[in-house]
Amino acid sequence: MARISKRNNKENAPKNAIIQKIVELMGEGHGSLSRFAEKVGINPSTLSKVIRKGRTPSVSMVVKISRACNISIDELCKDHITKYGI
Repeated sequence: MARISKRNNKENAPKNAIIQKIVELMGEGHGSLSRFAEKVGINPSTLSKVIRKGRTPSVSMVVKISRACNISIDELCKDHITKYGI
């Protein structure tokens, strides 16, 4: 049986629902991570850390993304809220 490193487990772990929605929005014609971050008005390296490391984005990042993508904060966070009962 092959051993799976901790790194692979972490990389393969499911991302939280907000991050999944951000990745979906990036794929909807917003271009690369850098272009998306520029459109939203956030640092590309910060967005990259959120996506790669599974960090929950800050409230200000969520607000900027919702405004730039013309969706409500509820729409951006609804799956996360449903999943965690927040």
